Amino acid sequence: MNRDMTSTFALEGITHRRRALLVQHGLWVVFFGLIGGIGFAFAILGHMELWPVLPRVEWLIPGSEKAWLRAHTGPITNGLLALALAGIGGYLRLTEMQQKVLTACMLFTLWGNTFGYFNAAITGGRGTAFGGSLANSLTYLAFASAVVTVFVVVVLALVGVRNHRRLG
Repeated sequence: MNRDMTSTFALEGITHRRRALLVQHGLWVVFFGLIGGIGFAFAILGHMELWPVLPRVEWLIPGSEKAWLRAHTGPITNGLLALALAGIGGYLRLTEMQQKVLTACMLFTLWGNTFGYFNAAITGGRGTAFGGSLANSLTYLAFASAVVTVFVVVVLALVGVRNHRRLG
C-alpha cells in the first residue's frame, strides 16, 4: 500500500475514548449478568438467603431456570467480549468510520442481547421466531439484530488486525 492509503487508518488502533466506552458498557452488562444470577438463584431455590447479613427472602420469580441461567451467563459473556475488544483495540487499525461502526455494533450487541435475555426470562418468550406474543417478538428482534451486529464486530476486528499486520 502507498503512503496515502495508510494515512486513512488510525495509527494506534481504536481511540482511547471508544475503548473506554466499550469498557464502561461491558462492565455495566456484566453487572446486569450478576443481577441475572440473582434471578437464577431465585428460580432454582425459590428463595435467597445471605445469613447472617440478610434474612431469608422468598420469591417465586417468573420464568424458567434455563432462561434465568441465560440471563446470568449471556450478559457476562457479552460484557467480556466488549472488554476483550477494548483490550485488543490497539491492534485494530481501522478508519474513523470503521471504528464508529464497530463501536456502535458492539454496543448494540451488548444491550440487544441483554434485553433479549432478560425479556425472555421475565416473559417466557424465547424469541426463537417472530410472532406469538409481543414479548416473544421483541425478544426475537433483539436477538436477531444482535446476531447481525456481532458478526459486523468480528469482521471489522479481523480487518483491523489484518491492517495492523500489513501496515505495522
